[in-house]
Amino acid sequence: MEHFKPPGDKKRFQTRNRRPVIRHDKWGTWLSGYAPIKNQKGETVAIVGLDMSVEQLFESEKNIQLSALLAIVAALIWATTLSLILSSRISKPIMQLTEATLHIAEGNLDYSITIDSKDEIGSLASSLNRMVSSLRESQTSLMQRANTDGLTGLYNHRYYHERLGQELKRALRYGRPLSLLMIDLDGFKAVNDNLGHPAGDTILRNFAKILSQEIREIDVPARYGGDEFAVILPETGVEEATRIGERIRAAVDRKPHLTDEDDKTTRKNMDNFEWKITLSVGVAECPTHARQRDSLVSAADIAMYHAKHVSQNAVCSYDRVPGAGGTMDPCRIYTFLQSASVSTIAALAAAVDAKDHYTHGHSESVARYSVGIATELRLSEEEKFNVRIAALLHDVGKIGMPDTILNNPGQLDPHERDIIRSHPSVGERIVKQVPQLQKILPGILYHHERYDGTGYPCGLSSDKIPLAARIICVADAFDAMTSNRPYRSAMSVDQAMEELDSCKGSQFDPACVDALNRWIRSAELQAA
Repeated sequence: MEHFKPPGDKKRFQTRNRRPVIRHDKWGTWLSGYAPIKNQKGETVAIVGLDMSVEQLFESEKNIQLSALLAIVAALIWATTLSLILSSRISKPIMQLTEATLHIAEGNLDYSITIDSKDEIGSLASSLNRMVSSLRESQTSLMQRANTDGLTGLYNHRYYHERLGQELKRALRYGRPLSLLMIDLDGFKAVNDNLGHPAGDTILRNFAKILSQEIREIDVPARYGGDEFAVILPETGVEEATRIGERIRAAVDRKPHLTDEDDKTTRKNMDNFEWKITLSVGVAECPTHARQRDSLVSAADIAMYHAKHVSQNAVCSYDRVPGAGGTMDPCRIYTFLQSASVSTIAALAAAVDAKDHYTHGHSESVARYSVGIATELRLSEEEKFNVRIAALLHDVGKIGMPDTILNNPGQLDPHERDIIRSHPSVGERIVKQVPQLQKILPGILYHHERYDGTGYPCGLSSDKIPLAARIICVADAFDAMTSNRPYRSAMSVDQAMEELDSCKGSQFDPACVDALNRWIRSAELQAA
């Protein structure tokens, strides 16, 4: 067999080195190599050769690398896009759900999830929103029950104090007025005792309806306790608050029984029991009367008790209470007046007045005139307060005296006269048992001393008589002369003042008589 002879440049195929070699020529750099093709006998029957430009190889490699890089970038972009899509569809709603649960855990039941998808996450969000709405409604209902009086539907005592604190802070921060009404139902206890608690409950409910109708939307009515009610009046001065109190009082006057029209049982019992409901209303204003919550409540309470015990069915502001107002803390006055020992003695003084209907309210009237005199004499607030308490208790020593002596319209015999003249000393011994009342003892003991020294029990004269006693002496005589007695009719104010003027320097301190005259004339001008 004839061997194959490679054509042309056959020397390149005759080398023993079959590995590719690099050669250079004027046309560039070439990668050359060959490989023999053998038959079954191992004889070379053909040769395969390669001759390739290196520059073309590098260019191909660059193209392959660029294609690979572009493919990688495209894959990264696709993966990022897919991740964002998945985040938008899955991760973001999950984060919203997580945030929602945190808000709910913190008590924010106004939070709502805005997921509109119809998949499982959307269904979960919708269920969560319904749950929050149900919790919110339950919370509102529970808060309403916690803040509401079950019988009347008004706010209860706890919420009243909480809201009053909030309104006071707002009023003081912005320099706005705030007033408070304290309301007591006169005669309610008698109705409750005679007609039973169901009738009493009806009266309380009906009064609550009237109260709600007569106040404004911004006002806050509450049942303070028992038959006492309170109203917070934002943005309201004492004068407007007094008018609102009068409107409520007048509304009850028009329907004094406060019963239901179809309440046949109560109306049947009314035939055997004469009664009607009236109101005693106290008014206090912030900051005029007090700046603290407890002090404002005490001021309104004091005014309400004054209205109740002086005239009933009346509206009284704190600055109208004798001895109140000014710089003295209403809490101190209230605590003082409500202490057990003071209240007991005050009750004794009231019992003295009640022994004779002609002298009913005498102690309160003497206290009012006494404070008027003290005001004209420019006494301090504490001095006026002590004068008021002494005037309220000046006749407490009469508590054990026989009615036949107290109400005797004729001349008293010497023994009876001695008994009457002992009442200042007896009163002083009674009041002396109360440590808080030591400063008022002179006003009680010496209120029947005369300016010329002919009075009792010690015969003191002029400035030796304590000022409080001189004041009470004038106020006591003026109230006695202007009140009806079994043996004479009441004098007019002018007649009584003429009588006092005629006794200046003998029975009465001239300065106190002149002070009372100025105070009465000033009160008349204000009333006009």
